[in-house]
Amino acid sequence: MKSLFIADFVALCASGCAKEAPNGEKADDSGTYSEGDVGFWTSYLEDCPVTESDKYKRFYNSLKEKGITIFPGVVKHDDGTTYHLASRDMIASFFQNRDVLSVHLVGQEVDLGGLEGINSQGALFERSMPLFSDYLKANTIDSGYALMAEYVVEETINIIHVIQCYILDSDGDDAFSFLLNSHHKLFTDARLETEAVESRDELIGKGADVIIKALQYQFEALSTE
Repeated sequence: MKSLFIADFVALCASGCAKEAPNGEKADDSGTYSEGDVGFWTSYLEDCPVTESDKYKRFYNSLKEKGITIFPGVVKHDDGTTYHLASRDMIASFFQNRDVLSVHLVGQEVDLGGLEGINSQGALFERSMPLFSDYLKANTIDSGYALMAEYVVEETINIIHVIQCYILDSDGDDAFSFLLNSHHKLFTDARLETEAVESRDELIGKGADVIIKALQYQFEALSTE
């Protein structure tokens, strides 16, 4: 694979975030957060896991009224980029089941670039999110928020290395974006790998389910504040 995402990102996270869970407790000995401590970042070192941010509360409290537009999942691999509609539909169902008034599904394949020059998950996060932001600034959507998921897959062993979930407002500003990797228990528990190439759709579907669980945990935390 062209990029060593996990090794580089773990080093960055360990030095910048001291492996702290959102409630301030340390991760367990395995280096993973517990299921209730998903944690999210607005960038890979800025604002280490925080759930009490006013920005996140504003998103949570306004989501049902403002609605959300879901874009196809972006799957990055050695040979380029593909787009995944089934994972988009899974995530859309999650919001529909939470009674969000308007959940829009679009087919636009937004170009978030490739993996060239990327040597960490944080670097990918900070390059891809502005590209999604630029698209939203140049194009009108029928909701207050937009979501795009990004999965990095190593094709030779069919494994998802990292997941990013970009949630921006209609002006292209970050609202609730986060990333997931092997530091999160729900990520490791999902066993995001398969030996069969024909199971790729199932693999990306499992990745989308991890995003859904992360959203559930964070929404539960915000609902009690």
